[in-house]
Amino acid sequence: MVGVPGRSKGCITCRQRRKGCDLAKPTCDQCNRAGLTCAGYTTERVFVISTPMSRKAGYRADLAPGPPASRSRTPHPQAHITLNNDSNALNTPNPTYSPSTSYTTTHRLLSRPEEEHRCIDLFWEAYFPTGRPIPSSVVRSFTCAWTETARTLYRDNGCLKYALWANCLFVTAGLQKPRRRDRGEEGGGGRRGDEVEWMKREASKSYGRSLADLRRSLMVTQQGPGRRDALIATMKLLSMFEALTLAENGPANNGVDDPADWQRHQAGEMALFIARTPTAHITGESHHIFADERVDMAMSAILQRKRFVLGNPEWKSAPWQQIPKDLKDVLVDVLVDMPDLVVLYDTMVHCQDNPSHKEHLRAELHARCWESDRHLEAWFAAVLAIARPEGGEAHSCPVEAGGKAEQQELSQVETQPPEAAPQQETGDDKQNPGQDHLITYVAQVHGMIIYWTTALVLYTILRNSLPRHEPLAALPPRTNPLPHATHLVRSLTELLKPSAGLYGRQNVVLPLEITWRFVRDWRVTGLDAVNAGIDTEEEVRELMEGMRNVRERLREGGRE
Repeated sequence: MVGVPGRSKGCITCRQRRKGCDLAKPTCDQCNRAGLTCAGYTTERVFVISTPMSRKAGYRADLAPGPPASRSRTPHPQAHITLNNDSNALNTPNPTYSPSTSYTTTHRLLSRPEEEHRCIDLFWEAYFPTGRPIPSSVVRSFTCAWTETARTLYRDNGCLKYALWANCLFVTAGLQKPRRRDRGEEGGGGRRGDEVEWMKREASKSYGRSLADLRRSLMVTQQGPGRRDALIATMKLLSMFEALTLAENGPANNGVDDPADWQRHQAGEMALFIARTPTAHITGESHHIFADERVDMAMSAILQRKRFVLGNPEWKSAPWQQIPKDLKDVLVDVLVDMPDLVVLYDTMVHCQDNPSHKEHLRAELHARCWESDRHLEAWFAAVLAIARPEGGEAHSCPVEAGGKAEQQELSQVETQPPEAAPQQETGDDKQNPGQDHLITYVAQVHGMIIYWTTALVLYTILRNSLPRHEPLAALPPRTNPLPHATHLVRSLTELLKPSAGLYGRQNVVLPLEITWRFVRDWRVTGLDAVNAGIDTEEEVRELMEGMRNVRERLREGGRE
């Protein structure tokens, strides 16, 4: 029977033309007489993705709308993805990645393995500073250990899989540009605009399904270390999706971010860590995830002005029984003490009925502040020694002391962005020579942001808690929080550059919110408590304007 696969024995060309075939081999006479190329007699193989869920749904993909999938060989429609490239490597996302030939499906996006892999690859290329996973040699300088868990366990964990898919779809939709013939009056109409909207709708559905699966997973009392790590990675991805949608749609609370968006996920992570006890984070991925997640959880506790249990001595010692602490861990040890200092300061301020007890709290607070100051100064001295070794040249480090490195004037710390290295055409498998420098620079900037955030909180509490009669001029210059806040805001702009990827944007939100609230408190309590009576009103106004600019850029996706 002509034209029906499996019944006609004619060549492929004759079957397509619906002509009789004489079955001559290697080529039939019918094609030779017509001057056509005989396609032979071997039929094209048809691969059908079959899973238990797809069989129940009649070959319908989990996330795909529309009718059940057919067995036709017609390829799925493809969507061409282009990115805005810029000659400056520091302001260009993924300098070595050329997306001009990258494709992804627009319908049934995750129903085929190759399309799923391409979508996931696009997300990680957008997340990492260079478009590739962080090299193992510098990975401990970053706070992204959860990404390794997400990349290895997402196939075996439902809530993690859907959280990752939600971000992949949303990021992929954002990378697409409307083709000229599809553009409407607003520049986003036509078929391409419908495809983008479909991706965003499916991303929201995946986000909701991940939340539902996460809730069921948290009800399971017996969970292995790998499963708990997957839950933490899920919470990070859910937080990222909320931040991405907030940046596009804007805050729903009169321009102010809803604290519940990040508080509930941070509380969930905290509960998972506490349930495992300190000794469960000694080795492996569990240790690295715990060491990294302390940063965001501590900053969240500062914003909530609540005690931070992970700042207790056992949580700062037991997880490092086998893995020695590096400079980042030492700095975070100081950061995790800040929530308790904030709580102690609030307790002292509200203690009005018992003056003697208030003075006792003040003395305890000052003692702890100076202890944290000693640790913070020792950390900075160690960093400065690496940056400027005695008798040698300065290494690449984001600290410059304006000619006063020997005195360790912390108020003069600056970040120096690296120069963009030229692109070398050495093949797709070769990295840009500036990539290693860029990776190191992003890690250094983030480390200094943690330092300046810690210093801002510490020295604001120290100065605000001093009695009115005690002169502030006697305090060391490094205890002035205003320069720390200024340098912090400048550094946040570096992480918002496209070269820092989504990693940079993810690590801007909490430090920016801390700076915003503490500087706002300066305006309430009076600037005399900050800068020893010196007129700093103009500097604070400039600082507030800088923070507004950073918040606006964050909501616009980090565009210059």
